[in-house]
Amino acid sequence: MEPSSTKRIALSPKLGAWKFTYLLSKQYWYFAVPALFMVFLAQAAGVSLSYILKELVDALDSPEGQVMLWAWIYIGLFAVSQLGWRSSGFLGMHWITRTRALAASSLFAWLSQHSSSYFADRFAGSLATKVTNASNGVSNMLPRLLWNFFPTFLKLFLSIGLAYLAKPMLALIMAIWSVFFLILNVILVRRKAKLSEAAAGAYTSLKGQLVDIITNIRAVHQFAHLGREKDRAQRYIDKHTRTSLKSWRYSEVVLIVSNLMQNVLLMGIVMVAIWLNRQGQLTIGEVVMIINLAWGLLDSLLFIGNSLNGMMENYGEVKEGLDMILHPHEIVDSSQEAVLQAPKGEIRFEKVKFSYGGRRGVFENFSLEIPAGQKVGLVGESGAGKSTFTQLLLRMYDVEGGKILIDGQHIAEVRQDSLRRKISYVPQSSMLFHRSLKENILYGNPVATEDELIQAAKQAGAHKFIMELEKGYDTLVGERGVKLSGGQAQRISIARALLKAKAPILILDEATSSLDSESEHIVQQALNQLIQHRTVIAIAHRLSTLLAMDRILVLDKGRIVEDGSHAELLARGGMYARLWALQAGGFLGGEQPMLAKG
Repeated sequence: MEPSSTKRIALSPKLGAWKFTYLLSKQYWYFAVPALFMVFLAQAAGVSLSYILKELVDALDSPEGQVMLWAWIYIGLFAVSQLGWRSSGFLGMHWITRTRALAASSLFAWLSQHSSSYFADRFAGSLATKVTNASNGVSNMLPRLLWNFFPTFLKLFLSIGLAYLAKPMLALIMAIWSVFFLILNVILVRRKAKLSEAAAGAYTSLKGQLVDIITNIRAVHQFAHLGREKDRAQRYIDKHTRTSLKSWRYSEVVLIVSNLMQNVLLMGIVMVAIWLNRQGQLTIGEVVMIINLAWGLLDSLLFIGNSLNGMMENYGEVKEGLDMILHPHEIVDSSQEAVLQAPKGEIRFEKVKFSYGGRRGVFENFSLEIPAGQKVGLVGESGAGKSTFTQLLLRMYDVEGGKILIDGQHIAEVRQDSLRRKISYVPQSSMLFHRSLKENILYGNPVATEDELIQAAKQAGAHKFIMELEKGYDTLVGERGVKLSGGQAQRISIARALLKAKAPILILDEATSSLDSESEHIVQQALNQLIQHRTVIAIAHRLSTLLAMDRILVLDKGRIVEDGSHAELLARGGMYARLWALQAGGFLGGEQPMLAKG
């Protein structure tokens, strides 16, 4: 049975690392329970070997048949022990690897539902590290529980029980020492948890900085800041080194204390066992059994110390990841069933208030109605609210007051994915994946045919340059489309939008800003086809590209200060007319309108 690709657990904010691990691990109990049973069988058989060895030694002076009987029993139990360990390995392999996959899947599912503001404040590389660190931390904790803690405590009880059969006083010594040893280790590793968490945090910060520098390596080279960025990276490397050394140094101190205590116990047990033998209270076989039990117990308890150290490191990784990822979602669907039905594309803003969390006000009591099929241009200086308008329509942020309706449906009361399927969006800066050109274009409609793909690329003016590439549509674009020019990347974004042709609403955010005149002319022809029978919201700083809009809205500090056609706004002599005069006198030249009336 292969792992499920869709299985996830329900997460919640402030979920603790231990509970998170428990919730994950119990999902595959049908592997965990048999694995634990096989560990029990293996450890019980292994500890019993000490008793069989006692009987074998004491039987050396007995008839040969009795000696051989104990020898065969010893061999048989040894085989059972090995079979148990190997069986637990196969079962544990399925339990642990599936749990790790479930952790990664569940954490990524939660992370991906955060809003744009959450990602804007954090490094992408750091977030990816949180997911992998937390899932790997869980998968490293489970083997310690299965093959270190559980068998060690089982061995502790069984060993003390066998020692009691030989001499209760020795069993009492072993029990008291074991309890004291475990308590001391727990006290020592509690501090280790904080050190491990600090080391994990330093590593996450380091990775985030490195990813940020590498992602922007062109800017680093262009501004000749390579030395500065090296120094910046080195500071984070040094911090990670310091925190790692501090954590590791403390681990070594814990191990030194553990080794000293082990030597004390082993010396004490050996001396007492020999003294009891000389007093005639223990047989030679019982002395061998006691020493063998003590040695095996010490060996296991040494692993407990190591495992506790490792467990705290894993715990720190999981906790640090959960603290970052499991924030409450900023935008939550009120219903998982409600789907936006938007056959027309009418848009209404009703007394909308929005201020980016109170940091700065954008909209206050903002109302607007855009009839279905109307082509609207948004104009205004930077910070006027143009991009915020489109982001609220896409519900990348939730309004703080009022509501937004599409065809009469409140967008906050429908599923986010159903809303965004009804809106085709071409951003100012292309959003491309480090995948093939084909995959990037098909992102607009993954089930589109090959012919539809090529047709969209041709309409966007992209097919010609794609075919000139060595691998054509299979060419990888590089991270964020770095292998393409700005104009080429923008044409891929437009081809993607063309494939999403069924969306009744189209948003163009400076859609042709990165194109040269020839490419812009080709793309304009494609957009003229795309906008037919659709509601269009177009943002453009070059006013000449909006000449054919049905309506132009001039925004200023979140308010509509002018509303009308190009000719009407020019006649009023207001802000639009001033902007038009400024651009016409400076650089308009012979630019063509972005859209033509249908």
